[in-house]
Formats: sequence, structure tokens, C-alpha cells
Amino acid sequence: MKRVSYRYLAFSSLAALKKVFADSDIKLLDILFWVKMAVNSVVAKTLTGKPPTGSYLATFTNVPVIYNNKDNGSLLFRKKYLSLPANIFDLPLDNAIDWMNFRNPSFIPNCGCKEHFTFQRSTLVQIKLMYDTAFEKPGIEDNFYFVRVNDLLYLFGIEDVQVKAVDMAIRTSVSPYISSMTLDDEVMLNDEQVLDVISKVVSIGRYVMMVPKERVEDGTDTTATPPGRVIQPEQTAGIGQ
Repeated sequence: MKRVSYRYLAFSSLAALKKVFADSDIKLLDILFWVKMAVNSVVAKTLTGKPPTGSYLATFTNVPVIYNNKDNGSLLFRKKYLSLPANIFDLPLDNAIDWMNFRNPSFIPNCGCKEHFTFQRSTLVQIKLMYDTAFEKPGIEDNFYFVRVNDLLYLFGIEDVQVKAVDMAIRTSVSPYISSMTLDDEVMLNDEQVLDVISKVVSIGRYVMMVPKERVEDGTDTTATPPGRVIQPEQTAGIGQ
């Protein structure tokens, strides 16, 4: 694996497109957007259905835990939760979240107790069943769980534990927004993936450039005149009379 800059991916893709469409007017911002989509596609294909790899793993410390004091009877309310600190891949069973733990607030050196506790992934259905069974209730025997709901992670079993922050490792995806990057930002790719990303971007560019111009919306008002037809002055005589 090596670090490759978006500058290299973008300008390599643009150079390849110029060889096919020499007079093309493709904007660099378009290329960068396509590059980011291609990177996500290539990396997701690598992660899905294969043993986990640490190549795309990012760690975050002191991610703040929030307490929701609203209560409408839902299992999610009056619970502690956190927001994902970055975009993650939508992998099966939420495997994009590699691990998440918190420091034992009662820990002191040589106490013979655990310094950190780890959250286990679960689902709302499983959590409800656990709460309905007293001996399996989250928090008993140091069993702590998280449930992902979109970009929020709800934490169960720490209702009576003073947890202000957690540490976690997640497999991050690339944000599609151009404003959140610079050309010199880097991404981890191997040589084969670099070629795959550039090939995907070139394929997108070729598709865009092959769209017939009459189908491209350029803002011109064509409601009065059908495409391809020119109304001669003598043809307008009598119209509207």
C-alpha cells in the first residue's frame, strides 16, 4: 500500500480523457468528484466479503458521549449516544466500526480491575430482548453494547456509568464534498487500485462526453422553437391573428 494524492489521481485521469476528447472542457472539480466516488467504490469492493484489513482503519480518541434527556417511551430515548466522527463504509453487520471502548472510571493502578471496557455491536431487536430478560440486561457482567442508527451510535449498559468519551477505530470512506479536501490530500491505494480508480473516472468522463449535445441542458429557452427547426420570417405571417 502507498499514499497517493488526489492531485495525481485527478490530473492522471484528466490527461487520459484529453487523449480521447482533445477539445473537451471538463472541469477539475468534476474530475475530483468522480475521483472520490471511484476511490470509495474501489475500497468498498476490497473490504466487502473479505477478512478485515487495517489498511483503511482510522482511530479516534475522546469522541464525546451525549446524553439525550428526552423521553417519549422509545428504547432510544434517555440513552447516551455519540455521532460518528467521520464517514464510514456501509459494510454488513456494521463491520466498518472495528472497535469502541471507554476507560473504567473506577480504575486505579494495581486495582486488579479492567482499565477499559469494550462495546459489542448489537441491534435494537436484540437489545429489547436483553432488557426483557433480567440476567442478560446490558451492563451486567460488564456487557456493554452499541446500536447504529444512521450516523448515531446509541450506547446501552452504561446508564449508571460516568462515560464522557470513548475511543474507537472505524473504516472511513471518503467524503464526496469537494470543500472538505485539498489536491494534496492523500488516500491509501495499491498500484492495482490506482489503475482501477483512474479507469473508473475515465469511464465516467467518456460517458458524459458522449451524451448528445441536444440532450445537454444549457439554460437556453427552446420552448418557442422545436429543436433543429428554424422559423423563417414568412412563416410567422398570420400567427396570433
